[in-house]
Amino acid sequence: MSNLAETEQQQLLQIAEIATRRQVVMEKCRCIEKSDFKCTMHGVERLRYYRRELDQIERELETAVKKWDAFTPHHPKTAMF
Repeated sequence: MSNLAETEQQQLLQIAEIATRRQVVMEKCRCIEKSDFKCTMHGVERLRYYRRELDQIERELETAVKKWDAFTPHHPKTAMF
């Protein structure tokens, strides 16, 4: 496997790992997507903690996707997908 293919594979694995972490946080509480921070099961503070954690993960995911997008060629003859 070439260095470019290995790098692309590593970037895709990183994106998948971050997306998995995001899903784990989302499953902690379904109320996390609501903006009113009302959850009888977890309370406001725990929900805010989950929301901050989710925001951090989403920033990491956005950065990883941008990095992969900048790395991946988009010309039809050179694109791998």
